[in-house]
Amino acid sequence: MGNLTSVQISNYLDVDYQGPEVTFTSVAIDSRSVEPGALFVAIKGENFDGHDYIAQAIQNGATGVMVNKLVTTTVPVIQVADTLWGYGQIAALYRSQFKIPMVAVTGSCGKTTVKTMIASILQQVGTVLSPPGSYNNEIGLPKTLLALTPEHNYAVLEMGARKRGDIKCLMELVNPSVTLINNAAPVHIETFIDLDGVAAAKGEIYEYLQPHGTAVVNVDDQYAPFWLSKLKTQNIITFGLENTADITCAYIVEEHHRIKLELVTDIGMLEIVLPLIGIHNVMNALAAAAAARALNISLQDIKLGLESLAPVTRRMEIKPGLHGSKIIDDSYNANPVAMQHALDVLAKQAGRKIMVIGDMLELGEQAANKHKILGQQAKAAGIDVLLGYGDLTRLAIAEFGENAEFFADKSKLINVLSTMLNANTVVLVKGSNGMRLNEVVNALVIS
Repeated sequence: MGNLTSVQISNYLDVDYQGPEVTFTSVAIDSRSVEPGALFVAIKGENFDGHDYIAQAIQNGATGVMVNKLVTTTVPVIQVADTLWGYGQIAALYRSQFKIPMVAVTGSCGKTTVKTMIASILQQVGTVLSPPGSYNNEIGLPKTLLALTPEHNYAVLEMGARKRGDIKCLMELVNPSVTLINNAAPVHIETFIDLDGVAAAKGEIYEYLQPHGTAVVNVDDQYAPFWLSKLKTQNIITFGLENTADITCAYIVEEHHRIKLELVTDIGMLEIVLPLIGIHNVMNALAAAAAARALNISLQDIKLGLESLAPVTRRMEIKPGLHGSKIIDDSYNANPVAMQHALDVLAKQAGRKIMVIGDMLELGEQAANKHKILGQQAKAAGIDVLLGYGDLTRLAIAEFGENAEFFADKSKLINVLSTMLNANTVVLVKGSNGMRLNEVVNALVIS
């Protein structure tokens, strides 16, 4: 991070400041990561209170602290009502120093993959800030913004939401040039109530886009008309396969571990070979290409960026397994739509098809029914064996019937599955991140 002074911060936040003016060279919310010259922000969580670690932060070199209650300390103090809010505002202040294009991505499925694709394209023409993993909340996004440097030409950011208003708050920090919703699916239904609630929450990324910004819209999504109605900008680029769109495909051919497609854009057509599997990744690629066109990136650079992609960790990663088997690691997360995408991928694989599923979490009252449907879908897709871990997967296993088994113990699941593996076997592993099915993958994969 570049330098920010205590006076700059307190004036921007319109709050009181105690002590001499200090220049901060970094901002930290973990006392263990404090560097000399840092501002330590004492954030309070469910199971911790950063105020308890102020002394440690100072010992590690903090030259100022942000707090939400009166404290006695040896360094200057900025007091705010909410330190998490204050952390975001510092990031917003710092971000305002940079006049570079920023792309904000959200969606229920595939947003991290789309973010990675866009970053790969933009890396063909400049230096890109794009966070690792899913730094998409009120802590991760400010941390990303504070990593900006004068060397960056672009930033590609991911925005997540667990309730209405989350994306609005993130948008206020970023002020992006381009915003994109990949799709809306029944994720975090416990807090959103229904799919309409999900779509409305995601739609905030358009609703709070500046009038001069560009909106990238998935016209194949059922909520596209709703999102379009929220837009204040006239700058719109659409993508899709089923409906007329600015960015689409003339043809798609699935090959071994890759997809060949002809990209159709406003400036021409070009063949691209994606080093990925799954038709859903074609839609992700179209989304990325649309965002790139919003920034006037050439077709050739779009091609180079998409074709040079590295697999996104734990998202349809193909790995060598025990006894010559093939393991498809899609263990990072799960929801009903993503599960269907995974089934579609597995169904097209050669050999004996085994799917390992974990619970799809945060589905609220829909949880039981969605897991029953998953079992039915797996059977209809021609999956040979279905194995489940997690209480809700019992329902999917029951619907699948013969050649399905539930495991209450992950180690037993791994042991049984290991005996099924051979050179004619492909295993796809998928469940919500909280189920930790990456442990199953790690036990099956050979290095």
